[in-house]
Amino acid sequence: MKTETKNSRPLAVFQLGALVLVLLLAMLVTSCAGGTAATPTPGAGTPTSAAGKTFTAAQLAQYNGQNGNPAYIAIAGKVYDVSGVPQWAGGHHHGYSAGKDLTAAFPHPETLLQQIPYVGTYVG
Repeated sequence: MKTETKNSRPLAVFQLGALVLVLLLAMLVTSCAGGTAATPTPGAGTPTSAAGKTFTAAQLAQYNGQNGNPAYIAIAGKVYDVSGVPQWAGGHHHGYSAGKDLTAAFPHPETLLQQIPYVGTYVG
């Protein structure tokens, strides 16, 4: 007969939630790396042809991933093109929208951004 305390259920739910988050992050990293080990691709995380471009909040808002527009996000003053990331299809990812400064809300380690093309500087 298995006995269970009242407090074990919240801990199990927390552990399950943590496991799901780890798995989702692993899937995101794998998909960004093209299904291989997390080795930066040439040009990823570094300036592209649009690099050097400066984005205001109004300009960044145009890159929302809607109506054929690319999906850009700003993190810590840098603008990244997440158009090629499957999780950002349609300009949305887990309740976040492209075309915005997501610095305060970005739930992933900034090292993940090394896999995403850098396109310019965000000045707000």
